Amino acid sequence: MDKPSVRVLGFRTTYHKRKDSAELVPRDWVRYAPVHDINTVTEEMVKALRPPENGLERDDEGLKMGYMQALWGQIEPHYVAWKQGTEVPANGIPLSAWAGVTAEEAEVFRKAGVRTVEEVSTMTEGQLNRVMLPGIRAKKQLAAEFLASRDSTANASKITALEEQNAALQAQIAQMAKAVSELRGAPVDDSPVKRGPGRPKKAEIEEAA
Repeated sequence: MDKPSVRVLGFRTTYHKRKDSAELVPRDWVRYAPVHDINTVTEEMVKALRPPENGLERDDEGLKMGYMQALWGQIEPHYVAWKQGTEVPANGIPLSAWAGVTAEEAEVFRKAGVRTVEEVSTMTEGQLNRVMLPGIRAKKQLAAEFLASRDSTANASKITALEEQNAALQAQIAQMAKAVSELRGAPVDDSPVKRGPGRPKKAEIEEAA
């Protein structure tokens, strides 16, 4: 059984009367959908999704239990945050930090389950038809270009950092060579080392002979 990969869309609470009592009992529900098909939404009681501590009956290979644990592992952090009145940070660049959308447009995306620039750049055809915004396909392309540009900048920064580290190492090597020369009593030549020609001149060869 393949492990699920889902996106949590939201939670709600309903209230129900107990049998033979006027007391109302709250029930928490969660809406989620597969990452690859955000339009296939499932709503279930949170209580029913928690894996039982003692495992499941008639599950000798533990497949159903493994599936439940994988599903609950993705839902639980969002549920806990929702109960605490907070929100789980999105995995990626939040739309609020991207100049490609307004606050109102970001809210429309959020209601459709799209919360990051990365998710905008990978929207499926179903999501594109579901998000009621003008120029939605241009937004998707803009998000992809933004991420590509950001990656290029990050790579350039890494190269610069490596070059700076290399220069620092070369300086340390030069200092160590100078210190060794001073300990041996040899004169220190601070001038840069020049590479000589590949072959000595003919006159130098004859003089040496």
